[in-house]
Amino acid sequence: MSKLQLTAAAQTNSGKNLTKNEDSFLLGNTAVYARNEASATVENACECLLLVCDGIGGEQAGNIASATAVRFFQKNRELLLKKLSDAWLNKAVLKANEWVCRRAADLGKSMGSTLALVAFKAGKWMVTNVGDSRVYLYRDGVLKQLSKDHTGAQSLVDMGVVSAEKAKGMPESHVLTQHLGIEPGEMLIEPYFVQQQAKAGDICLICSDGLYDMLETEEIQAVLQSNVSTEQMSKALTEAALQHGGKDNITVIVGKVIQ
Repeated sequence: MSKLQLTAAAQTNSGKNLTKNEDSFLLGNTAVYARNEASATVENACECLLLVCDGIGGEQAGNIASATAVRFFQKNRELLLKKLSDAWLNKAVLKANEWVCRRAADLGKSMGSTLALVAFKAGKWMVTNVGDSRVYLYRDGVLKQLSKDHTGAQSLVDMGVVSAEKAKGMPESHVLTQHLGIEPGEMLIEPYFVQQQAKAGDICLICSDGLYDMLETEEIQAVLQSNVSTEQMSKALTEAALQHGGKDNITVIVGKVIQ
């Protein structure tokens, strides 16, 4: 059995330009639904779910969509951790999508949300995402994106039409090709999955685009390599995004592996 444990902290903020926060998150037992400002921490967890959902601003009820998705995972957290596998994660994401679609039908509104989820268990990172909320891993001085953006720009990169660097500034970078809230009969959602063995010192970052749109990769890395607590890191990243304009809702979860 792995002796690795996770200490993590989360922050969410509506940003400077928006009066409503459409982000929601789950960290361990704590779920936060579209609150303008909130935080949470987890200490020395052998297993943990970390989840960020960003309600789609162009829809009518993005805040409800993100909250609905997070509520699904909060309700099913123990079962998912017990049965944890790519197959079970896929099943859970599709079920969460059904919840969002059903809620939209009940309210008679269009709604959608991204999803970026990390399950930490038995010394392993298990990552899945839908949309453009991201998961990064900082290890041995290198920051690497583990998730895959489901955007029009990323599709062009995958086809070899443009470079990843050029894609960053394209309008298509914010056009989602997949998200929660798509009726199964309209399109089959295909979540992205990746697994990686964890090691002591790893730092995992889960965030909405309100963070990485405001900060360069080097700025994010500078915070993660600082020798401070995960709570201080999450606060520093949020504050940096606000100082750089805070144009969107900002949600950040930072988890560090300890032994």
